[in-house]
Parts: sequence; structure tokens; C-alpha cells
Amino acid sequence: RYPFIPTKIDNLNSETRSVSVFGTVISKDSSIMSFILDDGEGKITVITNNSERFSELSEGDKVRVLAKVWGEGTELELQSDIIQDFSNIDLEKYKETIL
Repeated sequence: RYPFIPTKIDNLNSETRSVSVFGTVISKDSSIMSFILDDGEGKITVITNNSERFSELSEGDKVRVLAKVWGEGTELELQSDIIQDFSNIDLEKYKETIL
């Protein structure tokens, strides 16, 4: 298992294996249990197998996603391992410490 490396969506590439990405859920697609995550600099599709956690997500939620990167070039997406609620996190301190 690879460590989850904190990164921004714009810095993702096909060479990246496991990442930790923070952002806002901006839309959901129930047909494939996916959502679009926006970190303020980029957007990416996140796919999950966790139907319970997916059903708890709402547009506007602040989350951190621990995931594997799939795809190539501009066709990247994340396959989530863990989706964490970050609504009560001090975002400025998080960004200073992690990013």
C-alpha cells in the first residue's frame, strides 16, 4: 500500500498513485456513485464503492478524499478509499500545515 500524498487537483497526473485531496462536492451522479470535487484550482470526478457514505454526501460539503488516481492525460479520476467530513476543520491551518 502506498501512502496518501496530500496534493492539489491541478497537480495530479497518471504517475501519481495514492493521494489525499481536499475540496468541495459540487455535484453528484447517483447512477455511478460519483461526485465532482473542486479544490478551488481544479475539479475531478471521484468514484466510490461506499454507498452509505455516498448517500450522506451533499453538494457544498467540504471533504478530504483518500484515493487512487486512475486514467491518463486529462482523463484522470479518483477511486476513493476513504471520504472524510472536513466541514469542522480550520481550512487555513490545514492548508498551511498540509499543502
